[in-house]
Amino acid sequence: MLEGNYQVHRFCHAKVTLLCLFVTAIILLGTIGAGKFGTQEQHFNNLRSNFYSSRKRAESHKVVVESTEKNNSSDSNIQNDNANSYALFDINKLLVDEGEDEENPGSDNPYSLGPKISDWDQKRAKWLSENPNFLNLVGPNKLRVLLVTGSSPQPCENRIGDHYLLKSIKNKIDYCRLHGIDIFYNMALLDAEMTGFWAKLPLIRKLLVSQPEIEMLWWMDSDAMFTDMAFEVPWEKYKDHNLVMHGWKEMVYDQKNWIGLNTGSFFIRNCQWSLDLLDAWAPMGPKGKIRDEAGELLAKELKGRPVFEADDQSAMVYLLATEREKWGDKVYLENAYYLHGYWGILVDRYEEMIEKYHPGLGDHRWPLVTHFVGCKPCGKSGDYPVERCLKQMDRAFNFGDDQILDFYGFAHKSLASWRVKRIRNETSNPL
Repeated sequence: MLEGNYQVHRFCHAKVTLLCLFVTAIILLGTIGAGKFGTQEQHFNNLRSNFYSSRKRAESHKVVVESTEKNNSSDSNIQNDNANSYALFDINKLLVDEGEDEENPGSDNPYSLGPKISDWDQKRAKWLSENPNFLNLVGPNKLRVLLVTGSSPQPCENRIGDHYLLKSIKNKIDYCRLHGIDIFYNMALLDAEMTGFWAKLPLIRKLLVSQPEIEMLWWMDSDAMFTDMAFEVPWEKYKDHNLVMHGWKEMVYDQKNWIGLNTGSFFIRNCQWSLDLLDAWAPMGPKGKIRDEAGELLAKELKGRPVFEADDQSAMVYLLATEREKWGDKVYLENAYYLHGYWGILVDRYEEMIEKYHPGLGDHRWPLVTHFVGCKPCGKSGDYPVERCLKQMDRAFNFGDDQILDFYGFAHKSLASWRVKRIRNETSNPL
C-alpha cells in the first residue's frame, strides 16, 4: 500500500515539474523576442537577426523575395548599419546643452575667484595638526605634490584630437607613478567667465583650499608631455619660493618680454601668498570686454606682444614686472632644466639625444617636458601645419614611452611607429 502511494506521489511530482518547465520555456521565448508561442523556426530567425547580424551581413544569402520587400530590407540594413556605426554617429545627439552657463551675478563689480581668504596659513596648519593621516610631506625633502591637467568637457573639434589627449594623460600618469606624485584630471569648467587660458585659475584655487595636505601643485597643459621619465624635480631648491615657472629674470623684469616665462608647466605652493597671487592674477581673465581691454593694455606694455585678448602668461609677466617688490622674492624663474621645453627646437634632436646622452638630465640634452605650444590638437586649427604637429607629438610620446617600455624589455620600432619590438630576452629570473 505504501509503495503504491509512493508511486502516485512520484507521478504527480513529475507532472508538476513538466508543467513548470513548459511555463518557463514560454516565458523565455517571450523574453528573447521570438513571439508568443512562436515556432522553433521563428525563434531561430529572431536570434540570428538580433545576435548574429554582423555575420549575417557578411555572408551571402540566396533568397527569392518580391522587389519591394528587397528594397525595404536593404533600407532597413542601411539604417541598422548607421545605428551601429560609431564613425557615422552624430555626437551632438549626446551633447545636451542645459542652458547658458551661470554668469557672475556681480558683473559690475571687480572680478573675484571667490570669497577673500586672509588667514589660510593658520587654518591650514591647524588642519594638518588635526589630521595627521594627511601629511604634506611624504618623505625626507619629498613634498606631497599634485599634478593637475585637464581638457574641455566636450569632445575635440576634430576626430584625432581626443586620441592625442589620451596619449598625453597616459604620459603624465606614467611620470607621476614613477615619482610618487598624485594626479588630478579636470574636465569641468568651474567658472563660466574664466574660459580658455584662464580656466586653470579657479581650478587651482579650489584644489589648494579643498586639499590642504597638498604642499605643491604642479599645473601642466594638456599639450605638454614628459620626455625625461627619470628626472626628479629638485624640490629642496625651492624651499624659499612659492611659484616656480620656466623663464628668465632679465626677459621678465628688464625687457618685459611677453614670452619671458611660460605658464604651461609651473609649480605653486599651497599658502596664503599663492592665494593672494591668484587674486591679483585673475582680474584680466573674465571673458568679454574686460579681457579684450586688458589685451590691448598688455600689447602696449609688453615687448613683442601682438594685440589679442588677455592671456594668463602675458598677465603674469605684467604682474611681476610692475609689482616686483611685492611678488618677486617668492618667484623662481627656472631655466637650469626644461620645466617647459619648446617642441620646435627639441623634437628633431631626439635621436641625437639618444645617441649622446641619457635620461635624468632634464635640460637641453634630455628635456623634462616638451610643450607643443601653438599646435592645438583638440581644436579646428592651430598655428602650425597639422601633419607636422601630429607627427612630432607622436615622436615625443614614443620618446617618453620608450623609457617606460624599457622596464619591460621593449621599445618602439622607431620614434615614428606605434609598433614595438623586444630589446631583451626574457629569463627565468626576472628580478
